[in-house]
Amino acid sequence: MFGRFLNNKKEPVHNTVPQDFSDISTGWDEEKIVVELQPQISAADGKVIGAEALSRYKETDDNVLSPLMFVPLLESASVVSQLDLVVVKKVGEMMARWNVTGRGSVPISINLSRIDFSERGFMDKVHASFLEQGIAPSKITFEIHESSLIDSFETMRERIISVHDKGYHIAIDDFGSNGHLIMLPFDLPVDTVKFDLGYLKSAAKSNSGRRMAEGLVDGFKKAGLRLICEGVETDEDRSMATGLGIEDIQGFLYDRPLDISTFESKYL
Repeated sequence: MFGRFLNNKKEPVHNTVPQDFSDISTGWDEEKIVVELQPQISAADGKVIGAEALSRYKETDDNVLSPLMFVPLLESASVVSQLDLVVVKKVGEMMARWNVTGRGSVPISINLSRIDFSERGFMDKVHASFLEQGIAPSKITFEIHESSLIDSFETMRERIISVHDKGYHIAIDDFGSNGHLIMLPFDLPVDTVKFDLGYLKSAAKSNSGRRMAEGLVDGFKKAGLRLICEGVETDEDRSMATGLGIEDIQGFLYDRPLDISTFESKYL
């Protein structure tokens, strides 16, 4: 989901910016950045097929800060890439532990911003971090929000191609939220399309809209793309997605983002 945000009002959030962020230029405590995992589930058999890594700022056990509170500060100070490198490091450590213990693993999706792709050397640092931990690029998907591709498309395209050529998977996040970008998955080396639930609901309101959505789903499937519907909270949401041909689901219907130990106990 875009910018590491979880779009669900039921999630408890902090109402004030912590002292650590009062002067962003002095840095912040990366030890308080925690990664939670939201499972991605096959609607066909209910099995977990992956998970999205989401960052939180944990001041205390009872005080967890939503990304909506701190990511904009990091973005405005042009240091959001530091956060993303912390998430990459923590995900790599987690997956390396999975490899050592042999308890099993699932592919992990990580959100990256346009700033990440624009910052010189950032993706080299990401690649080096995963290689150091012994994590195969094929186990990692980088999610890029649809809106990040509006400006400087050709530059972004070149950098996405470079990352994809290293073996990483690429996902377009919140697909459908910008209608004029509907052909993006055909113009980029994309492996996964994460459909915006709002787009699907809007399309399903009319016969013509539903036919258009079905046509896109069919076209993406024929192109060999994996499709996920994100933000699914009800059985009706799931039925609508699967009725359109989207079989992989992410959302509160199956599970909320979980701390790593809980995810491991429940899904690995």
